[in-house]
Amino acid sequence: MTYLKKIIVVASLVAASLGFSAASNATLITQDIIFDNGIDPAGVIGEITVNFDDNALGGKQDIFDFVSFSFMGEDVTETFVFEATVNNDDFFAGIEFLLFDVNAPGVSYIGIFETSSAADDNFLDVYTQPGFNFRDTGLISLSAATVVSEPTALALFSLALVGFSIRRKLKFI
Repeated sequence: MTYLKKIIVVASLVAASLGFSAASNATLITQDIIFDNGIDPAGVIGEITVNFDDNALGGKQDIFDFVSFSFMGEDVTETFVFEATVNNDDFFAGIEFLLFDVNAPGVSYIGIFETSSAADDNFLDVYTQPGFNFRDTGLISLSAATVVSEPTALALFSLALVGFSIRRKLKFI
């Protein structure tokens, strides 16, 4: 009888875990923004994190909002235009297209990045505020993508540990 109860518990945990995983299939992609104005050495000036639904069927997915976006350690405070595109078939490739017009404290950033474009076509313009005075321009690139799986990976791992412990206890009965 206790054996049957344990099987029912494990089956219900599996069902709950699968239901949870179907409800939230989201993946976070984080990449550094690298700036090269042709004068100073190129370096990381910002970071962007986007969230996309990895449940979507193949092809590309447009994203119109970000999880976090910062330049020079300051979070973006105002967004006028934001669009990013990722490939659902290879999200480890990271962001394939990025267009933005955003403000951080005291500074405006306007940029475009596309992996299929020549490097000279990927630019960033920087303006000071108030007055929208030109400050700098240069080329941008994105670092390798850091991909964080959906939170269900932890739930599935926990379920596997529970299953192993129940199996081990059943061996001793």
